[in-house]
Amino acid sequence: MFDAEWSSETGGAGTVTSPNGDVYTGQFDALRKDGMGKISSRDGSSYEGSWKADQRVGGAGKLVMANKTVYVGNFSADKPHGAGVMTGKNHPFLLLLSLFALN
Repeated sequence: MFDAEWSSETGGAGTVTSPNGDVYTGQFDALRKDGMGKISSRDGSSYEGSWKADQRVGGAGKLVMANKTVYVGNFSADKPHGAGVMTGKNHPFLLLLSLFALN
């Protein structure tokens, strides 16, 4: 299902529900996630932050995993990359400041 307001033929803002139940609300360009947006999955995971060509990029993104582990920090090529803080459900007072790198 797709509900959007377009500023041009291929870009704008809207909400998309995919066949697997993921819901993305945010900006688009060329019908891809591009700009600021949030995606929520049926398993309880979510990501809110910057997108470019359907991939998570830039700084200040927040990823909440299905196990309630939370990562706040930089992303590149759809993965945590650079400075970030991760907290875990089993260790609510443990903060890990790490430099994440793509393998």
